[in-house]
Amino acid sequence: ISNFRALAQVEEEIRKEISTYRSAEVSPLDFAVKVRSIPGLAITSAAKMRHAIRTSISFDGKHEQTTRFDHTDSDVVSRNWSAAASLVDQLIAEKYSRIKENVFMDVPGTVVRKFLANYSMCDKQLNLTKEMLLTYIDGSASRMPFWNVAIVSSSRAERRVHLGGLSDIG
Repeated sequence: ISNFRALAQVEEEIRKEISTYRSAEVSPLDFAVKVRSIPGLAITSAAKMRHAIRTSISFDGKHEQTTRFDHTDSDVVSRNWSAAASLVDQLIAEKYSRIKENVFMDVPGTVVRKFLANYSMCDKQLNLTKEMLLTYIDGSASRMPFWNVAIVSSSRAERRVHLGGLSDIG
């Protein structure tokens, strides 16, 4: 199921990329289609890959988000809540400026990285792994030394919780 989902995502990425090229009115001679590899699966046969170029990716200009969670593992959930509460407590204690009550500005990337290092991401989330994200943050530290951190809450949530020093989080 995970491999099928990953293949469907790769197909969607290729279609979006081709659509972008179509809009730019370029031909296949002008570009090379990027195909994301999936751990444990070959993109195609080795003979067909002889002209392929391996490269690394960047999250610049992309909106990736976690959509899968290990919500049935109470240890993982507990550790993630603890990591989030620690992050919130640090943001409040160090008095980072706020745009709104739950949006902190100019947070050093090291603080964000520490949170993500302590947060457990679902192994089935193939397009956004912890290792990929931490590597990206490390590689872009000089370009993006400060971050904005938002604690997103739903006003329609039936259950309200405390998250570190913040209360009434939906």
